[in-house]
Amino acid sequence: QDNATNCDTTAIHLPSYIPTFRGLLDRLRCFLHCVQLAVKMMLSFFNKQYKRKRAGAVHTGSSSAPTTSASSSSAMDAVEAELEEILGEAETEAEELQRLLADAGRGEHDEQIVKGVREQAIRGLAARGIVIPSSQAAAALRVLPKHAALAVKTRDQGPVRDKFDKLVDQYPPDPTIGCYQYISPRNATRWDTEHALLMSYHALRIAIEKLIEVRDLKLSALRLTPEEWQLSSDLCDMLAPVHEVTKVFQQRDVPLIVDVIPAYNQLQRDFQAMADCEDLPNVCRVAAYSGYLMTRKYYKRTDECDAYVISIVMCPDRKLQWFLENGWSAEDVQHITQKVVRRFYEMFPPLSQAPGVGSTSTATSSSGPASTANSISVSRVCYLNFFAVA
Repeated sequence: QDNATNCDTTAIHLPSYIPTFRGLLDRLRCFLHCVQLAVKMMLSFFNKQYKRKRAGAVHTGSSSAPTTSASSSSAMDAVEAELEEILGEAETEAEELQRLLADAGRGEHDEQIVKGVREQAIRGLAARGIVIPSSQAAAALRVLPKHAALAVKTRDQGPVRDKFDKLVDQYPPDPTIGCYQYISPRNATRWDTEHALLMSYHALRIAIEKLIEVRDLKLSALRLTPEEWQLSSDLCDMLAPVHEVTKVFQQRDVPLIVDVIPAYNQLQRDFQAMADCEDLPNVCRVAAYSGYLMTRKYYKRTDECDAYVISIVMCPDRKLQWFLENGWSAEDVQHITQKVVRRFYEMFPPLSQAPGVGSTSTATSSSGPASTANSISVSRVCYLNFFAVA
């Protein structure tokens, strides 16, 4: 389940219908939703939301309407006006339905979480002397909108698309980045489309710069400044390790619960390293720290469900040794051992407590209850020894 409160409610009430379900103790949180929140947090420093117009909206007749629009436009610079025009276009019914379905039950939760952690990240690094200059913050907020706007132009406008196709043939994509033939579009419900947008943009950089130089197409407002190009490159590099983790957890028919805690550990190390990297611009460091705070928030929630650690203990190539090798204290490992043993006996009570076992009045033979009890006791000992440190 994802992290919306309605999923908490479901977990609380589900035991009424499934008695063996222990409520929040058995609730597994969707790891990819946690990743989505962490990346959404980071991207908030590089993206400005432009309000979408409703499809089919009609301006009510009034001579004052154009005046108001003109007045609003005059307050923006040319770049903002162009981005507003492109990215604020009306969404189709299909796009609106997709957005509503994706947001159902968790949109408000996501926005509240992102806002709170974002402010915490800004304050946390400011206390360490890492403050985002206002000019850098403004430049960062133009990065993704400019990328997305040109993706829309090259997809939807015939003259722009035709010219771009010819330029891509003339200036092929950089094969070290990827064999992209077009600028990948964004999907508001999937963060990895932002990564694909950045990757395709850098792979096709020469063709894109040549396209923007064509005066008749009037694309100059979408030209990236040197600072914006650098921020775009840094952001692309920052998203790369998250993209690799996401690919692992998008596999089908593969049990992945055993990889959740290791993945959280890896993401936290990556985000912390980015936040500490003095070569990165401050906006990138703060963005990375916000991703760290978000993953830490949900990493702590794994303590609510013992399935995460039990799966590692029961994994043949990990066991308790994995925790020792990854910085967990001996006290932590002892606590995990007790948790596993306790859960085992909850699920499989000792045979001496089962009816008909251990009775002196019952005759036994080599194939009777005593023999069965002995064999299961041996199995129990083997099980409990299985997760011992190798």
